[in-house]
Amino acid sequence: MKNRSLFAMALCAVTCMVAACAAPAAGGGITVKDVWARPSSAPAPTATAKAGMGTAMTTTMAGGMESGMNGPVSAAYMTLQNSGGSADKLVSVSTDAAMVAEVHETFSQDNGMMSMRPVQGGLEVPANGSVQLKPGSFHIMLMNLKQQLVEGQTIKLSLKFASGKTIDVDAPVKPMAGN
Repeated sequence: MKNRSLFAMALCAVTCMVAACAAPAAGGGITVKDVWARPSSAPAPTATAKAGMGTAMTTTMAGGMESGMNGPVSAAYMTLQNSGGSADKLVSVSTDAAMVAEVHETFSQDNGMMSMRPVQGGLEVPANGSVQLKPGSFHIMLMNLKQQLVEGQTIKLSLKFASGKTIDVDAPVKPMAGN
């Protein structure tokens, strides 16, 4: 009887280990769809801009949005889906197309002006849910582009999540209209 109990416990332990190995890893449920980037634009400096290479300057972008960016800019958009049972966070983005890639959000200031800021601590993708990165909302801001992004081109983005998962995606450059 004692041997049967030990055998049953051992069998249970092995079964649990196999089940644990077969379970998806944390963040394993993240998928990316509908990826695209907009053509680049070099923002026109406002009257408050400071001259000089590498100097932070306030710029006005299309739609009157101000930014502290130098040089040509663009943005990438997508939908992040999480089929896993726990939330994950998009914590960083890298690309060979730009010197800086950050997860940003668009928000309305107290005076009604629209502005952008980096998302602090990462962008949460809820368990069994999704988050859409789209114009006027969350997006990947591409700053100090290494070259102009033109329609028909494709850039590569590497998305890193808090779970340790990295997903590489191709983002075709498309016009804003129709997206």
